[in-house]
Amino acid sequence: MRGVRLNLLGVADLSIFGGADWKRLYGWMADLGWHLEVQCEGERFASLLSVLRDLPVALVIDHFGLPDPGISDPYAGVAAILQAAKKQALYVKLSAPYRLRGADPKKYASLYLAELGADWLLWGSDWPWTNHERGRTYEECLGMLRDWTRSMDAQCTILQDTPKRLYGFGEE
Repeated sequence: MRGVRLNLLGVADLSIFGGADWKRLYGWMADLGWHLEVQCEGERFASLLSVLRDLPVALVIDHFGLPDPGISDPYAGVAAILQAAKKQALYVKLSAPYRLRGADPKKYASLYLAELGADWLLWGSDWPWTNHERGRTYEECLGMLRDWTRSMDAQCTILQDTPKRLYGFGEE
């Protein structure tokens, strides 16, 4: 194990994740060298990130931060993610583009690459596929990353260097 994942989709009160019990858990995670990965609706990231602003562990934002193209400002959540990345160790996982509620994954991958750099991006296949992925293949998902990031250097960083650093691969 290298971290804890919270699926916060539909969780009404995000403020609880700043409570004393959660802060104690984050401290234990820090002692273990773990990270926190969160899945949350993009439009709620500003609220969530205000609660997690003093997080003592790296934060991984799953599924591009789930931007919502159906709201008036789909960049609001992305802007909160980019702002938080200036103040804390924050990674964005480029995974499950079919979960983005119609948002263009290439646009967001390009934005994150330009704003954060490949060193702060991860890729994930989203396997084992459970809901939105019927008929997907690993090769297709990896091909999407190659389409979003034409640079072989960026792809190598996203696929190898960043996960190696975040997960401690190769450490004794």
